[in-house]
Amino acid sequence: MSKYIRGEIIKIEDSYTVLLNITSEDGVEEDMEFIVYEEGEEIIDASGNILGKIEFPIATVKIINVSSKFSVAESNKYYYDPGDYDCEPDYDYDPTDEYKYQVVIAEVPGAEKEKTEQNPIKSGDIALRDKIKRHMGRKVRVGDLVRSKKSIT
Repeated sequence: MSKYIRGEIIKIEDSYTVLLNITSEDGVEEDMEFIVYEEGEEIIDASGNILGKIEFPIATVKIINVSSKFSVAESNKYYYDPGDYDCEPDYDYDPTDEYKYQVVIAEVPGAEKEKTEQNPIKSGDIALRDKIKRHMGRKVRVGDLVRSKKSIT
């Protein structure tokens, strides 16, 4: 059975950085990637066995600092704004490229809010695909769950 390091967001430092309640004692190391997610309902088979819960991904983060009390993680997704280029972009981007922008994962009180496309909730039953889309559009919050992208041995 796969084992993941699990925890939650305990503080939002800025639009790109969050603190997690997982530590070096849990096996966390710098550069590990984590999925921020929200748990859905339990999945139960016809025999009544609980199979688990659906995870609705919100963001992914990368650990940049680990201590014995908490870990610091930041958004590890980037986008390139082709509008900043005077000519055809080179798809072999340099990580120090001035046109590389980190994806905002959290809203900080008092900070300028980013425009995000909202996925309206339909009345009645919502298809699983629509639930997943709804979660992918929102920013992370204190209390959101995290788990390592890769299982540990």
